[in-house]
Amino acid sequence: MTEPTEPTESTPPPLPWNYTLFDFDTDTTRPVIDLDLAPERPDTPTTSKIGGTPYLPESHPFPEDEAGPMLFIAQFNFDELPELPDFPTTGILQLFVRNDSLMGLDSPPLARYIEHVDAPHTGSLPSYEDYPGPMEDPEEGMPLTGTLTSMTPTFNCKDAWEIGSESGHVFLRRGEEFMTLHATNEHIVVRRGTDTGVPQVQELEARTRFPDGVWLNPTQVQEKIASLVAEVEADGFAVDESMQERIVDAPFGFGFVFALGGYPSFVQLDRRPPGDPTICLAHIGSDEETIMFEDYGAANFFIHPDDLRTRDFSRVTFSWDSA
Repeated sequence: MTEPTEPTESTPPPLPWNYTLFDFDTDTTRPVIDLDLAPERPDTPTTSKIGGTPYLPESHPFPEDEAGPMLFIAQFNFDELPELPDFPTTGILQLFVRNDSLMGLDSPPLARYIEHVDAPHTGSLPSYEDYPGPMEDPEEGMPLTGTLTSMTPTFNCKDAWEIGSESGHVFLRRGEEFMTLHATNEHIVVRRGTDTGVPQVQELEARTRFPDGVWLNPTQVQEKIASLVAEVEADGFAVDESMQERIVDAPFGFGFVFALGGYPSFVQLDRRPPGDPTICLAHIGSDEETIMFEDYGAANFFIHPDDLRTRDFSRVTFSWDSA
């Protein structure tokens, strides 16, 4: 780890190394492929698409698990998409989830990468006795086109909770220890760490709902932040004004409806545990005519950055949430 430099009049104070998202002298955007529905494109077996029939050569039949045939969500043909850093540049990535009443929410998904797309397509969709969704019609695929762009974290990204929001975010320090207090109209987030030592941030109160699901108004939120600050200051912490100046508001709003890479986007909450190192592999939102995760929900597939670079999709995780 690089030794921190002493601050000067022209350089800001060093940041806790595991809080680099606070450093807005660096770029917090991430590259992303914004995927758009393209009904004018022909739906072939190898087309990038939401739903329909995926590419099924003899070597890769339609997958099943203990619940039976899985649910096909999407496939991405990298030969027809812009290049995205660390992602494959050729081949096809397919995403499947368990066929159950929760549409795979509590079960491992299948992310299948087919590097060579030269074998003939021989498979077909299975017949479902009870199809729970999320496709409006599982047999009808919707082709996709992609545009390479960049994504800045929003209020609906987990990372945005570490950046701040209009509701209030305070950075405090006690020697090498630091703490961030963040309250929104619905939750409290408290994070604590040190400038040196083990690379982790301990989440003490993670997105804890206020009693009875009450939503606080802006004045009540500020009062909540003030009471939290007073409590922490009584324990020897002090507001670090130099850091406060570098915390910016995260805009409210979702990212893209369908995307590869970038930041995840949640309707409710991020189900990953604190400190989870995975990043967004793919984000699949809801569209009235094509796919719907319950009540305009959103699904995210996650992957460890090292696995993505080595093309190991065996540990991909999945979650979706809904309004």
